[in-house]
Amino acid sequence: MLDLGVDTLRAVPGSNRFRIRDLATGNRHVWAATNKGLFRCASDDITWEPVKDHPAAEQSILAVDATGDTTWALTTTPPRLLFSSHPDSSWTVIDLPEAAGSTRARISAAGARAWVGTDFGIVRVNTRSGKATTLNSIDGLLDDAVQAIRLDGDIVWVGTRAGASIYRWVDDFRDPGD
Repeated sequence: MLDLGVDTLRAVPGSNRFRIRDLATGNRHVWAATNKGLFRCASDDITWEPVKDHPAAEQSILAVDATGDTTWALTTTPPRLLFSSHPDSSWTVIDLPEAAGSTRARISAAGARAWVGTDFGIVRVNTRSGKATTLNSIDGLLDDAVQAIRLDGDIVWVGTRAGASIYRWVDDFRDPGD
């Protein structure tokens, strides 16, 4: 049986006000990284609202990720990683000069680790200490320009133009903040 309310592709009202760069779902919300800031809407409501309670409310957002109660976002100028453990709690800001100049980015994060894929490789960030380390083709990544990144427990999958790389981060003695 076809349910037209659910089984059809529909435009989301109000989403044409900004250019969406990335989407994430988590904590009963859909999050949008846009050229006009971070937006969200409740999963059971399709009304977009700007997220104004974070330090970069008016800045362009390049990437967003949400896992459980935590949301991560990456601003472009200046490059900063923002994260909040609940949609209505305060945001923590980590300066991320390693992402400066990147025109695209992806985030995959969980717990105290955030992985940011940039035009220059991947940046792993310890969100407790704020320390960051960059990995690129010199370290074995197939290509510096990261197209996709996904954290799966102790493994990070990295998609590039040249193929996929797999990285077991818990075995790396250079992990920041440990």
